[in-house]
Amino acid sequence: MIATNPWSHHVVADEIPVEKGGNATMMYHNYWGYEIDMLQTVSKALNFDYTIVNPPDGLWGNIKSDGTWSGLVWEAARGAVDFVMSDVFISFPRSQVIDGTILFDKDYQVMLLFSLIVFGINNCISIDLCCSSAPPTAQIPLPGESFHRICLAVPLYFCASCFPYHVGNRKC
Repeated sequence: MIATNPWSHHVVADEIPVEKGGNATMMYHNYWGYEIDMLQTVSKALNFDYTIVNPPDGLWGNIKSDGTWSGLVWEAARGAVDFVMSDVFISFPRSQVIDGTILFDKDYQVMLLFSLIVFGINNCISIDLCCSSAPPTAQIPLPGESFHRICLAVPLYFCASCFPYHVGNRKC
């Protein structure tokens, strides 16, 4: 059994209305996204079936006042599911109750290119960090003038825009 909350391009799904059978642990169906594509590939290669469920509270996972966890983290910590799949950040408290993988879903060149065009200031670029314990942005100094950055960024931007990203059969 696999627990997930649909999020961004990682795992996406259609919501099941309550009048059509949706309930606390089966809120979605027709899953897609690149993590679903990976799951389908691995399940075929290793010949296993799986069922996707949702945490009854619909949360990602926080420590509650009584010291227990909520959401996806609780489902994995108590052994109710084999693993959790989605963009779950592994913070230090979460790492004390569950094991996480290394980041495999970041393309830092795309973030850099976007940052060069949108956030370039004072020969620095701002990169949004996805870690809740880090400051919201980090400044990375770049050598040279803004002109050089624009000369590099503009052709890269047009090349990147010519090749849209696909998840399964859906175009993002």
